[in-house]
Amino acid sequence: MSRRIIIPWDERGKKSLALILKPYEATVVSKNVMITLLPREIKVVDDIDRFSEEESSRKRYVRVFFRKPIEPINEKPEKHYEGIFENYEVRFTNLGFSKYLTIIVPGSFLYNYVVLSENSVSIECSIKKTVYFEKIKSSLTIYFV
Repeated sequence: MSRRIIIPWDERGKKSLALILKPYEATVVSKNVMITLLPREIKVVDDIDRFSEEESSRKRYVRVFFRKPIEPINEKPEKHYEGIFENYEVRFTNLGFSKYLTIIVPGSFLYNYVVLSENSVSIECSIKKTVYFEKIKSSLTIYFV
């Protein structure tokens, strides 16, 4: 069983991102980027510019930067695109100069949340987790152990 949510991604509300939610998988789809969230890994398919890993006192942050900004799909967004769906909490923030889609994943995942902006995706996990990267052509898989 899956649920498809259409999230606005432009000022006029005519273009959007698709978020497909399943119990143990979430996928964000646009014209040029696809991000799949799984319990122990994240797959990013796009022309990736670079990626990095940073640590603070208690958290680890992974950032993936795209070569080109996200291109939305031509689909009208839903009215209720924020809330809790299939154990995921979904929030959209439009600051006018930048947009953010935050997905808080279920507790069984090895990372806490993902923030998608126009040019990058950021992932937060515990400092106790080890992160591995596998880059093959235009896709990047991030493993959490």
